[in-house]
Amino acid sequence: MERRFTIVLGDEQDRLVDWGSVFNEAREMPGHQTKYEHMRDRTYLRPRDFIKFANCALARYKERAGTPSESDHAEKIDNVDVHNARVEFSEYFLREIDDEVHKHMPDYEQQLDVLRALGKWQFELGEFQAAYVAQQPRAQISPIEILERLYQFSFIGFYRAGGRGFGGSEYMFRYREPRLRFDPTAGRFRIHPGLIEVMGLKRA
Repeated sequence: MERRFTIVLGDEQDRLVDWGSVFNEAREMPGHQTKYEHMRDRTYLRPRDFIKFANCALARYKERAGTPSESDHAEKIDNVDVHNARVEFSEYFLREIDDEVHKHMPDYEQQLDVLRALGKWQFELGEFQAAYVAQQPRAQISPIEILERLYQFSFIGFYRAGGRGFGGSEYMFRYREPRLRFDPTAGRFRIHPGLIEVMGLKRA
């Protein structure tokens, strides 16, 4: 990203234009995250995802900077710009996933409908099982198998408690740990943060 900033914004000496020159990191995002962390967690760590998110935030910044009340204060991309960029980025993110997943899991949209019915980005196994049975009462595949498929494409991550030599407790996503297998005994799950807006989920 900084190489890209330098190409677009750099001077004749090609001095590096760093992240903090473009994004205002003096103010934290919710959850005490930097803007870099906030945006990173909503991607699959692919450069094209990050570039798209940054461009969405830049567009929102330009809109804000163009208003009389903000023109003198909008020196960098700020919290409000990143926040306002999330809907556009989330829609893009799901389209990108669709291009890759549809041929491997043609019915994935039906499974996403179950997640939408839950209405929140973190859920318990029992909640998913009840929603799955209610929406697909004649399904031949078990809820655990569906969760494993969703995990394979990083739609969801499972909660792994610390204290077993793994370090702290955290939600495990396959895009971060490609060799980590799904845990069929997991009881808590989290939907990828990049899908929150496009799926209409609540964080609470």
